[in-house]
Parts: sequence; structure tokens; C-alpha cells
Amino acid sequence: MHNEKMDAIKEYLYDRQYPPILSAQVKKHFKNVFTAEGIFDMIAILETLPASTAVDLVCTSYKDLIYKTPFLRHANCDFVVSIVPSLFPCMANDGEFIFFEGSVGTHLYFINSGVVSIVIAALDACTCCQSDPDGRFAMKVPPSIGISCGSRGAGQLLGEIAIMLTFTNPMSACVMNRAGLYSMKKEALVATLARHENTRDELLRAACRMRQHISRCLKFERSKLVSGEISGYEFVEVSSSTLEMSSSAKLWRDHAIIHPEMPVKMVWDALICFLIIYSIVAITYTLSFGVEEPVCSWPSSGWAGLSCVW
Repeated sequence: MHNEKMDAIKEYLYDRQYPPILSAQVKKHFKNVFTAEGIFDMIAILETLPASTAVDLVCTSYKDLIYKTPFLRHANCDFVVSIVPSLFPCMANDGEFIFFEGSVGTHLYFINSGVVSIVIAALDACTCCQSDPDGRFAMKVPPSIGISCGSRGAGQLLGEIAIMLTFTNPMSACVMNRAGLYSMKKEALVATLARHENTRDELLRAACRMRQHISRCLKFERSKLVSGEISGYEFVEVSSSTLEMSSSAKLWRDHAIIHPEMPVKMVWDALICFLIIYSIVAITYTLSFGVEEPVCSWPSSGWAGLSCVW
């Protein structure tokens, strides 16, 4: 069944003729989902089980995530059973952004492994990026100047400020070390929190603490010591050109694809343009003056003969 589902994904991507890199990302995501969560619908299974058995099944299946995450470990059992089976797993590589400052908060993320850096803009930030429908991260060049407000690791949350307080994310989340996350849609989370007021209040307090920490970072952006739960921050400068060159080199190394903004692309375009123009002139010259060259012989005419070589 696993192979059948992956074959269906591949057929869909082939039918839609998506770019190779995008198709590879989609296949990678679903392969990770099927590997981590299996191919069975746990929600449908839980609906047919007694409450106590459902709790035991969820706690057994997601024991690592629940144990690592204090928010889930101290929450009500009914809340855990309601929310955990609805989580979608996703992986993020080094340098990828889970969400950007100013983007609409659509998902709450639970970090299961890895390290995610919290960055806020010191100047005007790029605010035109959005998350994918399934909670995946988007890729875009970050603002050139920013402030690092520490990092978050396994057992911590991301995106709670946008969901509980501000509607939009006041910071960007960049992966420092390969991270494994679980995401849940905002609509499903809000509906579940409506039935669990104590858990909702706890998530609201966590969002307020994180928002206060970001406010302190903005207020003392040049300071090296900032009080709060997250470690102190430092002023960092990120060159957009450096990031572009790094991503371009990785694109060439992994997929043998020349990025449109690489300098070598301009050289390649100039070479192709020269060959096209030369072929047009050489063929016209050959046809006009009746110059004939043997197909497999070295050119005797320096001008017209080059067309035989090319």
C-alpha cells in the first residue's frame, strides 16, 4: 500500500508537469509522512475504540513527541488524544525557513528534533511569503539585516504568537540543524482549544512570554544580554548575495542545474547567443556563395568551414 500511494503521488506530479525540484520536494515530503506515520488513518481507528484504549494507543504511538514536549506532557489526556493524531510530520533542512516575519500564522509547530533559530528584522523585513497548504515551509531570501533572538529545540513550540495573539508572525524561523517537526492547522487547533480552557490559557501565556521576549530584543537590539527564557541574542548581518550564491551552488551540486542568477548563466547565455548568430550568418554565407565542404573533412575555409565543425 505504501508503494501504491507513492506511485499515485508520482503520477500526479508527472501529469501536472511540475518543475523537477518542486516535484522532488513533494515526493520527499510524502515519503517522510508515510514513513513516520504509516498509511493508516489513525483518527478513524481511534473513533471506534473505547476512550481508555484510545488514550493508551496515542500515548504509545507518539510517546517520544509527548515526552519531549512539556506542553503536551502536562496537558489533559482528552486534549492530547484530540490533537496528536491530527499532526502532520515534516522535515526541514539547514537554512530553510519554516515561516517568515509578517506571514499569516496558519499552523502551530511542535519541534521533535533539531534546532530552529528565531530571527526578527532590524530594518524593513520581507513580508510577502506564505506557508504551503499542508504546513510546509517556504523558501525565500531573508532580509539582509536581522537580530537573532536565540533558538528553539526539541520539545518547544513555534507559531503560537500568530495563532493566539497577533494573527501574523512577528519573527522568522530558520532551521539551524536539520529539524523534524509536527504541524497542526490553526482551525483544528482553535476548535480543540475551545473545549479545553486550561490548555488554551497555558498556550496563551506561552505566546505572551515569547512576544515579550521579542519586544525586549527590539528595544535593546544592540545589547548582548537580554533577559528571558530564550538565550541572549546578537546582531547579525546576512548578505543576500551570499545566500543566493550558496543556494545556487547547492542547486548545481545536488541537481546539476544552473541557477538563473549565477554568473556562469550569463556566460552560457552569451555563448549560446553567439553560436546562434554565427550559425545564421555562416549558413547564409554558404548558401549564397555556393561554398561546399565535405561532411567529415577539416574546413578549408576559415569562415564557412567552421559551420561544419559546429
